[in-house]
Amino acid sequence: MEQLLRNRKYQIHWIRRTRFRAALRVYTSHLIHEANTTYYKVGHSKNPTERCRGLQTGNPRQLTREHEVRVRDKEAEGRVLEALQEYKADLGGGTKWFRLDTKARVNEAKAAMNNEKWPDLLH
Repeated sequence: MEQLLRNRKYQIHWIRRTRFRAALRVYTSHLIHEANTTYYKVGHSKNPTERCRGLQTGNPRQLTREHEVRVRDKEAEGRVLEALQEYKADLGGGTKWFRLDTKARVNEAKAAMNNEKWPDLLH
């Protein structure tokens, strides 16, 4: 009985700890620009620097992080992708590339990302 009680206490502790960590999980939505083109990639990552490096490996053109916003959930990226749907580019590769050929469209993408910003991290 005592062993069962200890196991139950551990299970409760583990559940609380897991929920707490999930509540603190933060993602970064990012807008990556492909040099000398009008193409931008929208994505999310826990480590945007590493993500950009990974994308750079298969791309002959220089990629730069244009804009980043910390968000609380992975679904934020989906809402940004939906807002930019009309600018979607078919490059034969990934599905999150967009043709933002004017400064106004780039600003629209940034505004869509800023709408998903996690308010607790602003201060």
